[in-house]
Amino acid sequence: MDAITADTLAYLAIGGVAVAAVIAAIVRGHLRADVPITAEHRPGQITLTAGEPIDILSVTNDEDALGETLKLEPLSLPFTLTPSEPYTLEYREIGGAPRPEKVRLLLRGDKVREIELPSLGAPEHPARS
Repeated sequence: MDAITADTLAYLAIGGVAVAAVIAAIVRGHLRADVPITAEHRPGQITLTAGEPIDILSVTNDEDALGETLKLEPLSLPFTLTPSEPYTLEYREIGGAPRPEKVRLLLRGDKVREIELPSLGAPEHPARS
């Protein structure tokens, strides 16, 4: 085997590995977007937990008490939901804004998940999206 052929094979192998890594990252991102997220709702608090680690880029609630609170007190973003560390969102009753009925989350890849909240004091349940 001469030097040109060996170099060509090496470049093709490196290129193949790079393409496989990109495809794996895309698939992993799509699979994580469907990870179950549970919610618990108490007055002024929403606690979220995910079945696997998932990155949250933004909480996009509008026109409810959570959205009004986030306008006044923005979150430190992004944050990661994990099974072992629930994330608690706090909100205040502001200007007659209704209590939140769902939480809208922006995930990596511009995927939006709407997590319906259980009635106040009800046990947690998987997200319906």
